[in-house]
Amino acid sequence: MKSHKLYIALCLVSLFLMGCSRHRYLTPISTVKPASDFQITDESIAASFQKRPQLTRPLNVAVYNANLTKNSYCDSLRQMDIFQNVFEIPPALIEGEQYYQRKQRGWYPYYYQPPSTNIEQLRLAAAEGKADVLIYCGFSHYYRQKTNTLGYSYILLVTALFVPGINAELTTEVDLFFIDVRNGLLYASYHDEITHEKNYATVYYLNKIDDIKEKHVQSLIPNMIKETKYILSRPEYYID
Repeated sequence: MKSHKLYIALCLVSLFLMGCSRHRYLTPISTVKPASDFQITDESIAASFQKRPQLTRPLNVAVYNANLTKNSYCDSLRQMDIFQNVFEIPPALIEGEQYYQRKQRGWYPYYYQPPSTNIEQLRLAAAEGKADVLIYCGFSHYYRQKTNTLGYSYILLVTALFVPGINAELTTEVDLFFIDVRNGLLYASYHDEITHEKNYATVYYLNKIDDIKEKHVQSLIPNMIKETKYILSRPEYYID
């Protein structure tokens, strides 16, 4: 009798799971936020209008990769002749011990909201590296899955091991912000995204997500490089 009750309970759990879709926000290292004492006033708005482009050649840039997924963005920038120097701001310099703790937790991207990074702190780190422009680079990943018609066979439990009863979707987004290190002027921003869909996948498909994330990121890099060159080659941004 107990075994029958256990089986019924498992079946009810399976039915509950089949009726639910799953959404996961795979967090980056950090998101941006203003200073804690930041206040929006008429004076601060007027001051922003007074900021002017002030770049000079040769150009030095600092890049902050706010990502857990590795990418070749910085290495690609170093191949461009419009830059004299390109250096990455290490996340450990901004986050300290928290960065190393997070790297040791493989489950972190699935359950935690990313910490917020202060742009002024990044500008200071960029200034210490004698950079003219700060480039904030942030990738985010959104995973969704829902049960398809074959998923109703999961009531048999063992079928979940091999029946493709799931439709899965992964969207990767990237945001770039180009900020003047000296006065905080926002020169430009850039956004792009890519989506991968897999219908009739098994429950093990989630194990492949990390590989798909890396492929997404690398596929976005060429347009990121093209846009970066366009933005930082515009003559109106330079005073020389």
